[in-house]
Parts: sequence; structure tokens; C-alpha cells
Amino acid sequence: MENEDILDSNVIDQPIKLVHASKTKRLLNLIIDYILFIIGFTFTFAFAIFGVNLIEGSSSFSEEIFRYLFGYILYLAYYLLTEGIFKGKSPAKFITGTRVLNYSEDSIYPNMKTIFLRSLSRLVPFESFSFLGDTGMGWHDRWTNTIVIDEKNPIIK
Repeated sequence: MENEDILDSNVIDQPIKLVHASKTKRLLNLIIDYILFIIGFTFTFAFAIFGVNLIEGSSSFSEEIFRYLFGYILYLAYYLLTEGIFKGKSPAKFITGTRVLNYSEDSIYPNMKTIFLRSLSRLVPFESFSFLGDTGMGWHDRWTNTIVIDEKNPIIK
């Protein structure tokens, strides 16, 4: 049972209490996902799309704006694809054993609209560190009525 996803498991007949992910795990999720995002898209962004301009260092203001917008679109796509395909789990959440869930919806897993809104919320300046407050919930959690739970430490009632 240790290696099974507690939410997808049919072996537990007892109710479980889901535990919020710790601030440490949330911070690890942020760092790991950010590193993976940078690694995964840097080469595509820099060389396949803009190649020579970035190497030569010459660019216009409109090209700089386009690069920022393109970067934001890729950032949104990273979370949309990973959390959407893997039912609320980004690569970092796989590593830390955490998952995004709806807080009070019919479906336990967030739909693509919710994931898109969570991802869009992450673009707000300093939002990345909003989970470090007293509640341990980030703005992107509160604004979309979602929670991040620790799958590795459920409490069986």
C-alpha cells in the first residue's frame, strides 16, 4: 500500500483524512517545477524560436515583449499539461507525493478550467510565496478553491 496512490486505491474501506501538504513540500514543488520548466523550455525558446537574435544580443523592444509573453504562455502550458494530464500532479508533486484537489466540488480532481485559473494566478507578482503565510495556502489555491494534499501521509480514521 505504500507505493499506491491513496486516492486511486480501492483497498482502503475506511475513511481517510487528507492532510495539507507542508510548507516545505510546497516550497520544494515550487523550486523543482521551476527548475524543470527552465530546463525543459529554455532550449526550445532560445534556439528553436529566436536562435540567432539571442546569441547576437540584438533585439527590438517588440521582440522583448514577445519573448516575455511567449515565456508566460509556456509557463501556463507547463502546468496545464502536467496537472491536467496527471490529475493534479506536476512533476514536482510526483517527487514530493503531493496533489492538487478541489476543495468543495463534485469532482475530487480539478478540471482544466480550474488548472488554467490556478496557472494564470501564478503569474501575479510574489504569488509564488503566498503559501508561506499562516494558512499555508497560496493565492492560487484560495482563488480557485483548491488544496494541495500530502498523499504520503493520509490519516486513516
